[in-house]
Amino acid sequence: MSWVWIASMVLPPLVGGVLLFLSGWDSRSTWSASRLPRAIPVRRHLALESHLAVWGFCGGMAVGLGAAHLGFGLADHWVLPFLLAMAPLVPVLVWLGRRVRRPYPTSLRWLLAPYQGLSILLVVLVESIGRWVHRRRAIAEAPEPAQGSPEDLREGVRDLASLTVEDVMVPRSQEVALQADLKITDALRQAGSRPFTHYPVYAESIDHTLGLVHMLDLTDPTAAEQPVRQRVVSALIVPETMRALTLLQKLAEAPLSTALVVDEFGGHSGLVTLGDVVEVVIGDLVGEHEEVRRRIIPLGDGVYRVEGTCEIEEFNEQVRPVLPEGEYDTVAGLVLDRLGRIPQQGDDVVLSEAVLEVLERTDRRVLWTQVTLTPSRAPARS
Repeated sequence: MSWVWIASMVLPPLVGGVLLFLSGWDSRSTWSASRLPRAIPVRRHLALESHLAVWGFCGGMAVGLGAAHLGFGLADHWVLPFLLAMAPLVPVLVWLGRRVRRPYPTSLRWLLAPYQGLSILLVVLVESIGRWVHRRRAIAEAPEPAQGSPEDLREGVRDLASLTVEDVMVPRSQEVALQADLKITDALRQAGSRPFTHYPVYAESIDHTLGLVHMLDLTDPTAAEQPVRQRVVSALIVPETMRALTLLQKLAEAPLSTALVVDEFGGHSGLVTLGDVVEVVIGDLVGEHEEVRRRIIPLGDGVYRVEGTCEIEEFNEQVRPVLPEGEYDTVAGLVLDRLGRIPQQGDDVVLSEAVLEVLERTDRRVLWTQVTLTPSRAPARS
């Protein structure tokens, strides 16, 4: 007995059983209702209908093969139309079964036994493949993880263990300090040029610091006429010589993640935040001091915006060795040395390979300069 004959005898009854099975899809009878909707979520009915259409197509093919094998003369003429008709017929019968809710013929239960197992197996297999494809696609479309290996983190921790507060803090020259008796509106105007999260507040002098004021307190419209001292909160005070690891622990336990730093004489030295310490371990963060830390900003065509506290050695290493060294360490020191006086905004210092222009200043120091390289030394444009 050949397999073609077996297929022609077995598959057509199965297809007939499928069609009868579908007629009771939404039957009110507990047993006669289809087992498949209970095994598969309702939202996947359309996918299930596609599977059933495939089974119907296979059944039609089996009928055609059986007819050809048994020698029916019309097999060549009706096999192809039958195959084409079976696929769209199954979804139609599914819809009719839902609409009519006709009870399932219990006398034909035996026809369902093979199909139920095969259909559920087919659906589970196809949906497993779908989930696998979905996971692969999600992995392929997932953003790349942040750079940095465990070894980089261990190296960052080792670096942190060798640093002090002075190495990670924002120095006094780069912060904005507010006088305690200033009205909040005036303080907000003064702080607007350097937006930070917290600002130190002092009384008679910057070395007599009362605490910190939050930026949100300065923007409170109901407190516009109040003095800043009414919004001051106390902050952790740490020495410059404290170990950075110790500072990390103290900031994690403190109410504020910002601390005031004092020097060996008790004078105000700067600010340090939890983010400043964490950056040493995991790299640069996009935080409130990002602009301050980026002290050399290229503007194009050999022109750079350089902070006054930028060291001469740092500029010469990152750009070109055009700034001469001397008794000074910073760009601001170079300007003061060459001018011999407190510089004014717009003052120029002409060097053999660069020109320095004062962009921003206070009464006592240079905040920002513009360094223009001479054409012969300007780096090639990328």
